[in-house]
Amino acid sequence: MKTLSLYTGAMSLAVFLSILPPARAAAGNQWTGNANLLLGAKALDKNDWEPANEQGEAGVETDFRRRDWPLSVAIDVLGAAGEGKIYDPFFGEAKMQSETSELCLGVRKVWDGSPSVRPFIGGGISMIKATARVTVLGVTVEDSGSGTGSWLGGGVYWTLGDSFNIGFEFRTSSGKAKLFGQEIKAGGGHGGLLVGYHWGGSAKKKDEDRQERPARVPAYEEPESGALELEKQKLEIEKQKLDLEKAKFEFEKQKAGGK
Repeated sequence: MKTLSLYTGAMSLAVFLSILPPARAAAGNQWTGNANLLLGAKALDKNDWEPANEQGEAGVETDFRRRDWPLSVAIDVLGAAGEGKIYDPFFGEAKMQSETSELCLGVRKVWDGSPSVRPFIGGGISMIKATARVTVLGVTVEDSGSGTGSWLGGGVYWTLGDSFNIGFEFRTSSGKAKLFGQEIKAGGGHGGLLVGYHWGGSAKKKDEDRQERPARVPAYEEPESGALELEKQKLEIEKQKLDLEKAKFEFEKQKAGGK
């Protein structure tokens, strides 16, 4: 179990880091997307996997699209492991370990009209590998198998600042694998926290930025021509004449009243 946990962690980190350079390059054009780490749990079918039906899970979930695409391409890699013990009246205590890994391909719809809150749903095909390991009386037997099924999930995440994601997701997956001569369910219910990286910004914000804005025309005053200046001088002289006539009229009026 420790080996699987180390492998899953290393695999997730490698995939996550390999995505960042293309993501940064895509941020400057018409692409947008997310690369998130998932930390959570997976519940296998109890009838097939008890007492190791409860697993811890880790993985990387990615999605990307051009801005004019309605859906994003989704590529998710998940790994989970669990263990438990049961008591058999004849053999005594038995230990069971379970390991599953899933490569999930499909599409994801992300509503990114808001600059920070992005709910999403997705689905597609899931390629599952399962391993069961049983130890009884110091003897360990192991078997692995693989199969193909489907997955469906949804959740929401918040983008803090320009690119830091945090959120949660729930999903279910199906698919059977043949172990110890029997077909058993290798998919299950998944749930966990998301933390990761977003590039491309908000579609709403980018659409607004793409709209053409009218260029500011600097204020410009046409210099007055000589004719206009002359007309202004004439108006000023006429005004002065009117003021003079008004004063003369007032003077004559006062003079007449004095007599």
